[in-house]
Amino acid sequence: MASPPDTGNGSTTVIKLPQARQRRGALVGLAALVLLTVALGLWQAARAVYKQRLADHYAASIALPPLTWRNSDLPPLFRRVSLQGYWLSAQTLYLDHRDYNGEVGVEVITPFRLADGSIVLINRGWRATNAVESAAIPATPQVEVLNWPRFFELAHTPPQGKLFQNITAARFAEWSHLPQPLWYGRLRSAANDGLQHDSATPDFNPSRHIGYMLTWWGMSIAGLFLWRHFRRSTRAPQTQATTEALVTTKKPTAPEGDDA
Repeated sequence: MASPPDTGNGSTTVIKLPQARQRRGALVGLAALVLLTVALGLWQAARAVYKQRLADHYAASIALPPLTWRNSDLPPLFRRVSLQGYWLSAQTLYLDHRDYNGEVGVEVITPFRLADGSIVLINRGWRATNAVESAAIPATPQVEVLNWPRFFELAHTPPQGKLFQNITAARFAEWSHLPQPLWYGRLRSAANDGLQHDSATPDFNPSRHIGYMLTWWGMSIAGLFLWRHFRRSTRAPQTQATTEALVTTKKPTAPEGDDA
């Protein structure tokens, strides 16, 4: 950019304001974004490995013969156990709004007292909301040990009679005035009780995390290309990397009659 001519009344100074600091900030931001998406991809890869190990552990555990369980020790996760004790049918509760093959109903939860007096909660199966279940329950149930169920809820909803939106050991103890259940299981014994017994394998779905991983790493690659392109643009000629500003200063005028 050419400097304007001097008019004689003042001088013109060209000041170049570098934009390098702004460009460095943008490069740092892009680099941080690339590192973040790489880290998120690694996290999803670790989740996929964990879910696959969990699926393998489930398959190995469910193939083992059932254990006889009488005391309060926690059985291995996913292991089938035969319980010794008796049902507490009066404290049966229902998990409301549970879907089964597109139909909404309830899951029937009945506590079982072990021989040492401790309590476990058993999910006996699903039924339609208005259906009536049979009183037939296996005297010595065979159950599959599960993690406590976790269902999404915006806030804690108090039970309506025997209808619960969600269940935890503490909520059951508060409602039933019984000791807190030690663990949670699902009935696997064949029972003519009018309930649907869901014996399907849990959907661990490690492939879902693989998909998330590829998505994050795809974003990392795109960010890396953008970072390289932007970095090359910073090597353009300085005349393209600066902004010129004009500052005009007025020359001092000598007093009239001064011969100096």
